Parts: sequence; C-alpha cells; structure tokens
Amino acid sequence: NIPGHGLAFLLACAMAKAAARRGRDYSLGTMIGILAVTLVVSWTLFATATWFGLAGGGPMARSFERFGVQFGQGLLAWWLFGFIGVAIPSFIIGLILLPLLYRAVAPALVRYGMLPARGDITVPSSASS
Repeated sequence: NIPGHGLAFLLACAMAKAAARRGRDYSLGTMIGILAVTLVVSWTLFATATWFGLAGGGPMARSFERFGVQFGQGLLAWWLFGFIGVAIPSFIIGLILLPLLYRAVAPALVRYGMLPARGDITVPSSASS
C-alpha cells in the first residue's frame, strides 16, 4: 500500500510540475487528469503487489464478483474487482475534495512560484480547461 501510494504521489508531483504554467492557475481538466492517472497507477501497484503477496493463499483462488458482475479469476479479475469497488469511489471522493485541497495548498504553490501571487486563489472552472 505505501509503495503504491508513494510512487503515485511522486508521479502526481512530477505531472503537476510539468503542467505548471507560470502566471496561470492549473485548469480543472489538468487537475482531474492528474488525479485519474495517479489513481490508476496507485491502484495498479497496490493490486499487483497484493495479488502476488496473497497468490499462494485461499482468498485469491476464488472468482471475483462485484455488484452482480462476474470478473472471473486471476490478476486482471482481481484488478477490476478492486478498481470498481475501491478506485472508482476513491476517484469520486477525489473529485469532491479536489477544489478544497487545491485551495488549501495554493499558498504553498504561490510560495514556490508554481502559481501567481494574488490576493484570492480561486478554484479553476471547467471553462478554463
């Protein structure tokens, strides 16, 4: 869990730095894209490590089902099972928290020169994407 989240966090930092445009806020589309890529990478690393860590045991020998949809057995089935049950809800929560977190870290982004210095940091709208 920790390596997957840690590597995904470093990827998110690198993507945010690459997407930084001097003098402009991040667009909402850019932020959602970074969130989506980070989530897929994090879930993939976590699910793969968990699969190989538990592959010899009983929990991974079963058929995976979520919301009445059978995914079968194996690593891909495990990945889809967890992605639908964990990653998609996490993405929805991320979409809700994204504007709040952006507003919270904006002062640090201004301090490091990644956002313009101004009185009020606004949450970007989809029109600026």
